[in-house]
Amino acid sequence: MTGDAFIVLGTPSEEQLQCDNHDHRSCYGYNSKACQERAADYWRSSNVMKVFNSRLKRLRLQWMRTPQPGKKLLVLDIDHTIYDCTNMLKESLHDSCRIRPHLSTMFSSLKEYYDYCLWSQTAWQWIETKCSLIGIYESCQSYPLFILDRSNMFSVGKSSNDQAVEPAAGEIVEVVRRNVKCLRLIWDSCPELYSEKNTLHIDDLHKNFGLNPKNGILVSPYRKANYDTDTELLKLTQYLLRVAKLDDVTTMDHSTWKNT
Repeated sequence: MTGDAFIVLGTPSEEQLQCDNHDHRSCYGYNSKACQERAADYWRSSNVMKVFNSRLKRLRLQWMRTPQPGKKLLVLDIDHTIYDCTNMLKESLHDSCRIRPHLSTMFSSLKEYYDYCLWSQTAWQWIETKCSLIGIYESCQSYPLFILDRSNMFSVGKSSNDQAVEPAAGEIVEVVRRNVKCLRLIWDSCPELYSEKNTLHIDDLHKNFGLNPKNGILVSPYRKANYDTDTELLKLTQYLLRVAKLDDVTTMDHSTWKNT
């Protein structure tokens, strides 16, 4: 394959190509008591449970390699977490600066303690394109266990019953609905391997932690303009090596990982 052309099914759009990019603000309170209570509130919603059960029923994990017993699981986002997907339809795809610095170092340093999967809020064909550009498929040793795309996500609302809130007279109430990456889909699919105790979710969008805030680790969004100075993955690797010693990863507040 030469040039910047990739053959994919359908007509790609910016919506299919990259995830939500309007919420890259750091939010180190995503694991607060209020957020944990909100997550529990979501799970009490019959609508949320209905959608969850529907997603779980149709989920078939396509294993790319055999999971290693005893290892923890990293659920790794792609866009702006390990790869800058900005203007992929307009600029060269073969720009190595799009790959976040020190990614290969992170993989090699953590492979003794963690397996990983990829979960991206984009269309499947673009995930495959990005994985090829990153070099994920160059060695079977670097393969993820499996890959999930945006079809495995669903939205949750702000209210306990996932319905609009009736405003008081003169009051404006905005019910925030957001797509989330529900780790319980993985846990319930392979309970003999993974649970909230041994799973960590790495993402640059804190809203994706909505149903499992205790397992989220928020990283700053990566832009290729910062290629020469970005050391986020080096710092994250050192943190994850410390966390690897824990029997239960939820005993630490990962929202403050940069301060530890």
